[in-house]
Amino acid sequence: GAGEVCSRITSWENRWLQQNLVNEFPDGVSERAKAILAKAEAMSPADYRRALARRAAAQACHEQMAPFADAAISMSCPGPAPLHPNDLLDKQLALRPTGDAIFNYPSSMLFAPAVTMPLIGVRGLPVGVQVVGQQGEDARVTAIARWIIENVDAVNVA
Repeated sequence: GAGEVCSRITSWENRWLQQNLVNEFPDGVSERAKAILAKAEAMSPADYRRALARRAAAQACHEQMAPFADAAISMSCPGPAPLHPNDLLDKQLALRPTGDAIFNYPSSMLFAPAVTMPLIGVRGLPVGVQVVGQQGEDARVTAIARWIIENVDAVNVA
């Protein structure tokens, strides 16, 4: 999917920097980052070119949709960010990941502008709705998002 394509491209393109960080500060790089680096180092130039070709094909398909819709609307995430095990509701939150980025990969892969709007609350935590447009149409997508914010009421779910 889009997440894997994005991951393969960015890990390949960042591998030299990441390797230098590991060489300079081996104890300062997380195991997660080291695992991503290992996957990048296992890739060949042909693997990288295939990922670039998949991205280009997806961008071409997305461009073909332009005559049919001004933008696409989707969730920006599958739900609120997870509560970290060390978080206590009455204390300052611990540093943690901010949730699942699965809905952000397509716009990243397409180089498409995306605007997230705070239209949904779940148990007091925000869940965004996003508008995604075509490359180079940032102002148009922002205008659509502004119209939605001004005309659609946010909802809260217990």
